[in-house]
Amino acid sequence: MKRCMYCGHENDDASENCVKCGNHLLDTPSESTNVTFDESQEPGDLAQDIPAVDMPENVADAVDPTGYDYTGAGASDSYGQYGNGYGQYGGQDYAYPGAEAQQQYGGQAYGYDEDPQEYGQDTFHERSRAASAAGLMKKARKRMHNPFLFLGIVFYTLHLIASVLDYVLGNALVNLSTVSHFITSRLPDQKEIVSLINSGVSLINNVNKMYLLIGALVSLLPVLLLVLGLWIAFSKTTNRREQISTGGYTLSRVAIVLKLILVCAVFLAAIVFLVVFVVSAGAASHMMSLIGGVIVLLVLVLLAVLVLLYYVQVLYGIKVVRTNVRDGIDIGRIPGFAILVGFIGCAVTVLTMIPMAPDDYIGLAARGTYAAWLFLSSFWALIYKATVRTRQ
Repeated sequence: MKRCMYCGHENDDASENCVKCGNHLLDTPSESTNVTFDESQEPGDLAQDIPAVDMPENVADAVDPTGYDYTGAGASDSYGQYGNGYGQYGGQDYAYPGAEAQQQYGGQAYGYDEDPQEYGQDTFHERSRAASAAGLMKKARKRMHNPFLFLGIVFYTLHLIASVLDYVLGNALVNLSTVSHFITSRLPDQKEIVSLINSGVSLINNVNKMYLLIGALVSLLPVLLLVLGLWIAFSKTTNRREQISTGGYTLSRVAIVLKLILVCAVFLAAIVFLVVFVVSAGAASHMMSLIGGVIVLLVLVLLAVLVLLYYVQVLYGIKVVRTNVRDGIDIGRIPGFAILVGFIGCAVTVLTMIPMAPDDYIGLAARGTYAAWLFLSSFWALIYKATVRTRQ
């Protein structure tokens, strides 16, 4: 009988393959066979006398050939568990104790230096950040459809239309004269201030009316761009699509930059005029006019700095909203100073309506709609600032 060295099954002497496992049968020495070795041979030569054994790749890889027992009993003991997973397939035959192999499965045994627990925590944090960004984006887009902002854009559009009519019909110059007369009549003892105001109004009235009209319409170009930008941003911002167009926000920023340039040009012209006035008063030894001119000049410079800061913060506020609705990233909040100036500007605009002629409906409409725009947009910005932010 031939015993299979792989599964231990006994087969007929005439069989070449094991009827149980199908492996090739080899003639194994019987237990009574005496194997003698030449004492003159070196220990290392013994391996050459051992015949090569063809084994299946899965068994050859799993078993250390140097520890193989060629005796029938040894073969049976080594491979008797062949059907049960090659002995201890996941255990000590691999030199990995069960607990250690399981522990190393997710770590250094596969070449990863990171702790599997830490890797899971990083994945959790990434998913948490993604969920937070999605929530911020959804909330920001929803705030863009707030009714206060919608009404504010409507009033700002009406302000543009009324302002164009006011300039084209020539009511703006009439209002300027009316307002200057109202102020000077309330300051009879402030001759220096009255003289300064009258000089400024006379300088404007002496300019060609066509040039004034062209300059006034050019000054409304940033307003036109801002109105278009606001409507585009309002219509394109939606939660129905993941990716939205932010061209309206970019156009709004361009409009604010142009408006800032025009405002700086107006302040620069006013400062130059005051400097000339102060120099003239000093040369004529009019001390009261000189003091009054210096005070007004300092106030104007301070006002110019505040206005410049206001427009810079408005630009940043638009950037904040654009980043929120596009990427869901919290880069900051709308500056509170810009919101405060918006409310102050609303109050000042309402006060400038007091000296206007009561029958100047277009002029009053232009000022009133602008005041409504400032109030509604500032109130909307206050809501946005308080609600659209990353929860800590």
